[in-house]
Amino acid sequence: MKKLFLSLVFLLVYLPVLATSDSGDWSTFGQDSVVSQLAAASTKTIIVLVDSQVYYCLESAVVVRSGKVSTGKKGMPTPVGQYKIGYKVPKKKYIDKQTGESCWLTSFMPFYGSYAIHGIKGTTGQYAAYEKFLGRPASHGCVRVSQLDADWLYGWAEKNTTVSIIQLKNYSFVTSKVTGQN
Repeated sequence: MKKLFLSLVFLLVYLPVLATSDSGDWSTFGQDSVVSQLAAASTKTIIVLVDSQVYYCLESAVVVRSGKVSTGKKGMPTPVGQYKIGYKVPKKKYIDKQTGESCWLTSFMPFYGSYAIHGIKGTTGQYAAYEKFLGRPASHGCVRVSQLDADWLYGWAEKNTTVSIIQLKNYSFVTSKVTGQN
């Protein structure tokens, strides 16, 4: 199963990068291109699979941790794409504009504007039991993780760590590169 997952990650994340050359032609690949791309793969990467509501942390192309997430609920999607962690804040106050409830977003690591990977702590009301919703869409667009995972991720990830948010049901990048369609 782990080999299958890593093969899928390679196809979805690294193959499109390998497939991009100055000319856009697959036949121009050489050993130097592959080696340089594999060297780039030795950095830390967080992959979030929206369809299965899980995350994987890769280091040197090896899965070092995984867990459940809650991405954006209906009408508040998590943005799909490849991003970088901009900065890290141990906690940030959040006030729900609709309910007025507040909570602390912990181990807050934004990757695109105000969209971030984080946990939730120190609250009552609807956010107190947020971990029971992990594994299904429930957030306002951020990537929610358990408090244990949030603390681990905060210590492991660095500024500029790559965050890839992938939604397979809408994934056509590989097909368009292979067929040459846009």
